[in-house]
Amino acid sequence: MARLTLLLLFGAAWAAVNHARADDFAASAKSIAAEDLAYFESKVRPLLAHRCYECHSQGKGKSKGNLTLDSRDGWQRGGDTGPAIVAGRPDESLLIRAVEHSEPGYEMPPSGKLPESELQVLREWVRRGAPDPRMAAAAVSRPQEMDIESGRQFWSFQPIVDLPTPLVNDPEWGVRELDRFVLAKLESATLVPNSDNDAARFLRRLYYDLTGLPPTSDEVRAFVELWNGNSSLPDAIPTPEDQGDRPLLNDRGDRARQSLIERTVDRLLATRQFG
Repeated sequence: MARLTLLLLFGAAWAAVNHARADDFAASAKSIAAEDLAYFESKVRPLLAHRCYECHSQGKGKSKGNLTLDSRDGWQRGGDTGPAIVAGRPDESLLIRAVEHSEPGYEMPPSGKLPESELQVLREWVRRGAPDPRMAAAAVSRPQEMDIESGRQFWSFQPIVDLPTPLVNDPEWGVRELDRFVLAKLESATLVPNSDNDAARFLRRLYYDLTGLPPTSDEVRAFVELWNGNSSLPDAIPTPEDQGDRPLLNDRGDRARQSLIERTVDRLLATRQFG
């Protein structure tokens, strides 16, 4: 019995959702007097569709001045200058002044003034309070045309070329040629690189970035000794390939330190903490 009750409740909710939009439209139409509804459907809607939708239709993806006239919400919200219609007041409605070409800079349609009979239809509609049963149309997603030639210009499709190493003001900065490109970009923006970290701080950054944990004091001490080229301390940070960095201990300079960094990174990437 409980299952049957749940099924009945679910069915009722589903039906309510399916009929919600239809009910909204029906309620909108019922709120308009029959005479006004007939006037709109027989005279106003066809006129708007014929004269205005070409430039002001959400359904056609046209909204000059951000104004759409194919729904009630469209003219109530208005465009860049606010609501297009003041219900019951034709003389105060920008739409009426625009179609009568009495508002400089807002003449609609731009091809020429509407016939007097059509102007009177719109004025009468607004005078009646601008009755409009139309609901806002759902936004239409229109596929964009594919520009093959423009796509070919995307950076990842460009052929690989050898770029000359740029000239920099401080050629001693950096270790590899790639560093020259970084420095050249910094210099072009009148920036200077930050000073290098000391060995202990650099190792802590590597550990936090790659494992989320700090290094032990023994690991820091071992790394600092290796960084400084001191071979007296036993290796405390072995790599998977080589259980020691002793070949680095007799190698001085930035290149030796760069190699130490690379091997330390490889070791941390292979740890369980990294994943």
